[in-house]
Amino acid sequence: MAGDGAQVNWGIGLGLLAGVCYSLYGVLGKRAMHYAHPAPLVFFTSIVISASVLLLLPETYHTYSKLLSLPVLSLSYALGLALIGTVVPFALYMKALEKLPASRASVFTIFEPLTAIALAILLLNQSLSLVQYLGVMLILLAALFNALLNGTTTRVPRWLRRRQKV
Repeated sequence: MAGDGAQVNWGIGLGLLAGVCYSLYGVLGKRAMHYAHPAPLVFFTSIVISASVLLLLPETYHTYSKLLSLPVLSLSYALGLALIGTVVPFALYMKALEKLPASRASVFTIFEPLTAIALAILLLNQSLSLVQYLGVMLILLAALFNALLNGTTTRVPRWLRRRQKV
């Protein structure tokens, strides 16, 4: 969401790139599960690879030095955020991939931004701009059309059905 200013910057580009990479989790994760159990996959991808990539960024060392100078309570909050906000959701997603096709499991991830928006409004007293409300509506419409067009509902309206060739 553009927020107050609607300029294109690196943040938007990196956000879109993150979305593309995140979509690969479902496809590649499902394929990898034929060869390994989800627990090692979660450990390897969430912790080992992320830590390795972070070692290449110079900002990491500055951030870690600041983190280590914080009180113990703050360190526990950072650890809790890392586990509850990153590792646990990814582990649950990998578990869902065991039971569902990747296309069906990815449908549920569309509600992640809505959850973040709802928590920002409720816990942080944030307010949304008109553009952000439009973004929420687009997310809901995408979820609705995805459900209708993939036949996850009991009845698809006639005008949305695909024409079949005989």
